[in-house]
Amino acid sequence: MTNRITTVAADMGDVGSLGTGFDVIWAEGSAYSIGFETALRRWRPLLRPGGCLVVTELVWFVGEPSEIARDFFASRTTRHA
Repeated sequence: MTNRITTVAADMGDVGSLGTGFDVIWAEGSAYSIGFETALRRWRPLLRPGGCLVVTELVWFVGEPSEIARDFFASRTTRHA
């Protein structure tokens, strides 16, 4: 299978030089860092017709996350236009 898969590591906020025609874009817990709507807007043009965007995001499994956890993620969240 490795001869059929090409991985690309790139700045997810600056993907214009990657071209188009990707079958899959996989974003693991990362779209929030540039803003979910921004991520969708920037990544969609990279997909071939019928291609898939797979996105996972942070989900709290407790009613109230600890202050340490909230502060950790709040300090790493930057919104870009």
